[in-house]
Amino acid sequence: MYLEQLEYFVAIVDLRSMTKAGEMLYVTHQNISRAIKQLEEELAVKLIHRNRNGVFPTEEGEKLYQYCKQIIDIKKKIYELSPRKVEGNSLGEVFQILLAPTFFLPFNSIVNHFIQEHPSFIYFAEYKEPMYVFDKILAKDYSAQLIFALFEKNDYLTLKETLEESFDIYFLKVEPLVLLMNSAMPISKHKSVNIKDLENVPIVSYSESFGRENFFLYCIKKYGFKGRKIRVSGSSQSCETALVNGTEAIVTTEFALLNSTQINKYNDVKIIPLQPKIEVGHGLLVPKNAPELIIKFVDYFVKVYGTV
Repeated sequence: MYLEQLEYFVAIVDLRSMTKAGEMLYVTHQNISRAIKQLEEELAVKLIHRNRNGVFPTEEGEKLYQYCKQIIDIKKKIYELSPRKVEGNSLGEVFQILLAPTFFLPFNSIVNHFIQEHPSFIYFAEYKEPMYVFDKILAKDYSAQLIFALFEKNDYLTLKETLEESFDIYFLKVEPLVLLMNSAMPISKHKSVNIKDLENVPIVSYSESFGRENFFLYCIKKYGFKGRKIRVSGSSQSCETALVNGTEAIVTTEFALLNSTQINKYNDVKIIPLQPKIEVGHGLLVPKNAPELIIKFVDYFVKVYGTV
């Protein structure tokens, strides 16, 4: 159960319509409907029913509606603790932003400067591993009002036409995957490494969910990687420690590496190009119907950071 599901439910009951709720929240009808269905399945109760006059809560749905209102009121009270005012954001809207962790440093730096000029920009940033964000996009779950995502180049070319129907897309970086390893590992002496030669190289990958594959491993598997010594860890610190100690290597991009302060402290970590070249784009997806304040932030972000 997620807070956004409860907010969707309240909007539907208030407006008596999924379509109007979606328009108000900048969410597609399909995603609103899916969220309510998932909520009903989780609670094992029917929450709404429809007739020619619109959408109405069931008896259990009415109880949930009252609970949800209390939760949303508490959320507003929490944000009222902030000294920032919401002038220019009359609804006191909290913008939902979904980010892969590789964007952590540039996002936090730029958003803090933006808020100084636009104090009404109140946001909730949800940091999720790149594969989670990519899966959301594949499922056409566009509930966030701004998405920072990673794309393997060929995946993007396949999805490009569909994505451009819903988003304006900016690429901040496009760069090849690389292999990070300690200089003590024998393969580190190579100027580049073919993906097929990684079969017996111990590789560690980070994943928040053991049911979801690491994004960078997903990319190299598309190009013939069949590693036998892959370890999945739920701790990014554990992955970095293994790399620094020379026990395992990591597949990543240099852009992602910039967010690792631990790795950057060590001189004996080498960056080895992979062959064939696999390009990954770090993109910013802005919904076509994004609120004006989101568009201002994106314009500011692109101006400060730049695009490729």
